[in-house]
Amino acid sequence: MPSSWKRFFYTYKQIIALAYRVSPSLLILVTLLNSFWGLTNLPVLYINKILIDVVISSLGKPDWLVYLKPLILLIALRSDRLLSSLDRLCPDTVTGWEII
Repeated sequence: MPSSWKRFFYTYKQIIALAYRVSPSLLILVTLLNSFWGLTNLPVLYINKILIDVVISSLGKPDWLVYLKPLILLIALRSDRLLSSLDRLCPDTVTGWEII
């Protein structure tokens, strides 16, 4: 293992030890919340994979209209998630409706 990796793991171990000494319960809570947040991205990754698979499978086929319906559905799923994420960040401007 290169020395840069050894340095990285040593530093990471020291940071975890320091955070544990400050507040063990907070360290566990933050770790669990970050793990949950990471798992919520899995459906998005799967939708992107399906989208790419549909596009690749439709390449070179003369009847591309068969693939249009699932493609539009997948794009709608992605855009709905994107708009709802953006709407949470700045709710007054993303959807185009300004609150007066």
